[in-house]
Amino acid sequence: MSAAAAKSVPAWAHLTIADAARQLAGTDKRFVVVFEHGSLSTEYFAPRGTDTQKPHTRDEVYIVMSGRGTFVNGERRHEFGPGDFLFVPAGVVHRFENFTDDFAVWVMFYGPEGGERPGASPAWAHLTVVEVEARLPPSGLRSVPAFEHGTLLIKLYAPRGTDPQKPHSRDEIYVVASGGGTFVNGARRHAFGPADLLFVPAGVVHRFENFTDDLALWVAFYGPEGGEKP
Repeated sequence: MSAAAAKSVPAWAHLTIADAARQLAGTDKRFVVVFEHGSLSTEYFAPRGTDTQKPHTRDEVYIVMSGRGTFVNGERRHEFGPGDFLFVPAGVVHRFENFTDDFAVWVMFYGPEGGERPGASPAWAHLTVVEVEARLPPSGLRSVPAFEHGTLLIKLYAPRGTDPQKPHSRDEIYVVASGGGTFVNGARRHAFGPADLLFVPAGVVHRFENFTDDLALWVAFYGPEGGEKP
């Protein structure tokens, strides 16, 4: 039996910002856990007015889906906008300031309690789609590593025309920075658009089809070779 046949793709493998926002509707909460698999936990976070969060016990990544503002990350400050990537080591004081009313992010916590590599927030803790996309090869797979810390590897992927990728040996999550189309994920097919979250278990056949010319995605690989159990 092939790896692709041995694993099924869960029904919640495709989430939209609207799906997540509905889970907060009518409550005073500003975040909700939308996805957990193995060592990765993903949240939707949409503070309003003031961000009152405290330092966290695990390493984390933010990907901005809408809105603009300033991100305080230890001693560093970053102006951010839609599609930006932000990394925070475990235990580091951080918060969002002066953000617009439409501000919303996906948050990914990964690795062990206490973080994987202690230290201050590195200079490369803020990346934009534009600056990473400039490093993409002009043809072929059009994928480039953007960030690596412990067990987490982040790439930017921007296929053009057709998607030639093969199944991967680790679990992965795509966050759509721009564009839309159809995502084939095992036996499932999803129409997707900007800000959507797509999960693929290790070894499962997947590809993007009928996508727009501006398609760009952050890809997060995590956990061990062969994938993790739900």
